[in-house]
Amino acid sequence: MSTTDAGRTSVPGKHRTIDLDAPPPAASGHTRTDTVRDAIHAGACVLAGVLVTVGSLLDPASDSDGAADVVAAAADDTGLFYWSNTMAAFGLAMVAAAGLAVIRLVRGRGRVLATIGGLLTAIGGVAAGAGIFMYGAVLAGMAESDVETSTQVALQEHLEDSLRPGLAFLLGFVPLLLGLLLCSIALYLSRAVPVWVGPLLGLGVVLIMVLGDTSISTLGDVVLTLSLAAVGVCLWRATSGARTG
Repeated sequence: MSTTDAGRTSVPGKHRTIDLDAPPPAASGHTRTDTVRDAIHAGACVLAGVLVTVGSLLDPASDSDGAADVVAAAADDTGLFYWSNTMAAFGLAMVAAAGLAVIRLVRGRGRVLATIGGLLTAIGGVAAGAGIFMYGAVLAGMAESDVETSTQVALQEHLEDSLRPGLAFLLGFVPLLLGLLLCSIALYLSRAVPVWVGPLLGLGVVLIMVLGDTSISTLGDVVLTLSLAAVGVCLWRATSGARTG
């Protein structure tokens, strides 16, 4: 090894030159890109549940019973039907950020569960969001077209009964709920967040699965919204030292 100039050293047989005066990577601190990423992940965690809950509450077809009622509700207020489903779809896609946030938060105990759960949450959130958006767009498009009501009802019944359309939702919501459940366990084991955050997230998932589309299903959405927001706040606080240090 020979010194080529002040502060620079070359290694024989290697093409790389090491700058001895350059600060180590750890000393470079939190970059602007890291701060933006923190803001996106934390903000998405806070907004995800809000968009899903508000979108579900605004959906004029949320309390409909049967294909004919869904089609009628979509036709009565097509704009609200489309935008409420779009809002819920974006919220579900944002839940993916919660999975990534858990992966970043959890170190040591529960890390494997956090990685698996976070990836399932991210994949399931995007897939479920895409499914909801396509569902709302198709029904809203038919309501605004000259398609006969009987045809719309027949298509809606097919969407409800056929395995192929249902499979798209199954591939989205099952990984999403399973991923969130694993994330809740990982958060509890890791102690990276207040001890109540993990159980609250798990409770939200269980309530959604148990209550389903009942009249009080909003309770599960609200609990999940609070827990996802808590994850986002915890991520922002956990990285605050790096931003200010």
